[in-house]
Amino acid sequence: MEPYQEEASIGRPPFLTGENYSHWKMRMQYFLKIPTNVIKSKLEWDRGDNETSENNVRAMYSIFNAISTDEFHRIATCTSAKKA
Repeated sequence: MEPYQEEASIGRPPFLTGENYSHWKMRMQYFLKIPTNVIKSKLEWDRGDNETSENNVRAMYSIFNAISTDEFHRIATCTSAKKA
């Protein structure tokens, strides 16, 4: 059981307690990608564009905020919300 459970918010960066670095690092990477804008029509997107699309980034960040540390370690390597 974790001593501090932070409230999840898409508009606020994750909190680093010093004990949750790997979890915080992954959440922070997705938090920093949220404002990503792709200037291509969806017809021109390739696989890489889909993985970095704004909706995927928001979904991954939300998933990482909603799960426990144990669950996090199982999906930390996923690159899309669908795989997570």
